[in-house]
Amino acid sequence: QRTYCNNYLITDSAAAGTALATGTKTDKGHIATTREGEPLYSILKIAHQAGKRTGVAVTCRLNDATPATFCCHNTDRDQSEAIAADYVGCGVDYIAGGGMKYWRGRTDNRDLLAEMSAEGYTACTDMASLAAADKLPVVAVLADLELPDALERGNMFRDMAAKALELLSKDNDKGFVLMLEGSCIDD
Repeated sequence: QRTYCNNYLITDSAAAGTALATGTKTDKGHIATTREGEPLYSILKIAHQAGKRTGVAVTCRLNDATPATFCCHNTDRDQSEAIAADYVGCGVDYIAGGGMKYWRGRTDNRDLLAEMSAEGYTACTDMASLAAADKLPVVAVLADLELPDALERGNMFRDMAAKALELLSKDNDKGFVLMLEGSCIDD
């Protein structure tokens, strides 16, 4: 797959992620939208419509460009609070990563974890509560920004991925689509 963007020689992770998630090229900085700003639906949305379970687990902020392109829509990757708010109502079954700063203590005073709990999600804020989760849907926001560096986080990402596989495959004969990203490779 080619992930270059429409309007720059060198792409960014928003346009590249959009190409990966939706199969459509867009402009630099766009999160799963056309260059005109119309929403593009990702493979997770298509899988969900086909009755499959869906998930995202990353080591970066959930509102960072790559995970956001699978779940959210925005014409500006820097609209961090708006992108995080798009997870509410997105329908993805398993969501895990960082970015609590954009889920609680927001400038608009919304508590996105409370909103997702009202939608039926089990909301987790640490690995112990994620490990205890026994049914979908689940949202786990496990760090203020990105998860700790690989040497510091130990098996955290492995355990997030294993929990995703466990829950997405449990009593499921239709299959699932899971996007895993060991993010922040350029830090």
